[in-house]
Amino acid sequence: MESETSSDENGGRKTWTPQMDQLFIELMVEQVLDRKLLDGQFSKSAWGNIDVLRNRMKTLKKSFNVVSSIRGQSGFCWNKTKEIATAPDDVWERHIKVCNFI
Repeated sequence: MESETSSDENGGRKTWTPQMDQLFIELMVEQVLDRKLLDGQFSKSAWGNIDVLRNRMKTLKKSFNVVSSIRGQSGFCWNKTKEIATAPDDVWERHIKVCNFI
């Protein structure tokens, strides 16, 4: 069964994958084992620890989406050894302008 959390995607809802649910559960279990519960509720510290990791996951997902979109564009190649997208300077310059990075 999939769970959902709010997001700007898909009409304001984001579908969580089973892997995301599993990670979130593992993070909560870790906080319980670290005795971060107050009267059966997670402490502010515990939620802070979970939020930091959840925000990191969001950042990594954004980076993954950027790299995935670059890999699908003409002129870009994937260097398997270095695990990076490569392209001639003119391709990068055009991409940067289109994406409004400068």
